[in-house]
Amino acid sequence: MATTVEPTSIAELLDVPPEHRGLEWIRNSLQTALAVELSTLPPYLCAYWSIKNPDEEAAQTIKSIIFDEMFHMGLVCNMIAAVGGDPQILKAGRSLNYPGELPGNVRPGLEVYLSRLDQDSAKMFMAIEKPEHPLAEFDGVATIGKFYDGIRDAFRAVPNVPLMDTSRQMTWDVGDNKLKVLESIKDIERAIDIIKEQGEGTDKMPNDPHIAGELAHYYKFGEIAHRARIKLVKRDPDEWKFKGGYVKDPDTYFMAKMPTRSWVNPVPKADKHLKSFNKTYTEMLRLLEKAWKDGDGAALGKSFEAMKELRDDAVELMQIKRPDEGIATYGPEFLVV
Repeated sequence: MATTVEPTSIAELLDVPPEHRGLEWIRNSLQTALAVELSTLPPYLCAYWSIKNPDEEAAQTIKSIIFDEMFHMGLVCNMIAAVGGDPQILKAGRSLNYPGELPGNVRPGLEVYLSRLDQDSAKMFMAIEKPEHPLAEFDGVATIGKFYDGIRDAFRAVPNVPLMDTSRQMTWDVGDNKLKVLESIKDIERAIDIIKEQGEGTDKMPNDPHIAGELAHYYKFGEIAHRARIKLVKRDPDEWKFKGGYVKDPDTYFMAKMPTRSWVNPVPKADKHLKSFNKTYTEMLRLLEKAWKDGDGAALGKSFEAMKELRDDAVELMQIKRPDEGIATYGPEFLVV
């Protein structure tokens, strides 16, 4: 029978000696990984929806990152299902707090908030995605890269792991990513490598030949934040700067930084769209959870339809001015209701 587990800080999980990292530790760690992957979607989606022209380069870049994060979450959910667990997606959604720190005590001290895309939010996204090497300097704090390495090593070490339950795993095509059923430890290892290389656990440099020209998320957000492309310096792979060609600032709706977890006394028009958005968002998470709990591909498809519906309410909110706040507008809350 599938079990439920609570998200735990990655530091606490990595403090468990390797010889004691059994099946329960794997499930617990994967639930924390699920919460971390889900937590990036609301701020990235706010930034994406705030761009008035979805064909802008910045919009397409952020859209590709959102697809990657959805893919990562799907990989983690398949790993959980592979070892007999149920991904606790609604619970993960309820645990999110904006403004606040990321789940699992990832990036301690970093405040993540919801807002439009601007240089400040792009730099915040860079901080979320800061690579394992050579930039990350955490003074002994556990990193996401080391966390995923620990999960990979635990899969290798646990004797007689009930691998691989494929009955409830999901498949999909998300952008350029293809989610497949995980049938072996090798599949798990490849999945973890993909999550690390595309995102915050990467140890690949911008000109590493193994990334085939695809920059990790940190560097993509960096080009937006610095309004310049990466420029390699000489032939040293560790020498590069954001001093290449110009990257255009897109025109955005003015959703300023959301100061609290929910809007206080929103105007009636905003309240209508907030309730509609939160209801659809909750249904999207419920359908995702049902997909992996029951092996229900139809529920997965409906969750994608729900996600597409979120944009309409979000864009409407970003055009409703907040009382006494000048040009600042509302934006979605991403509350589980």
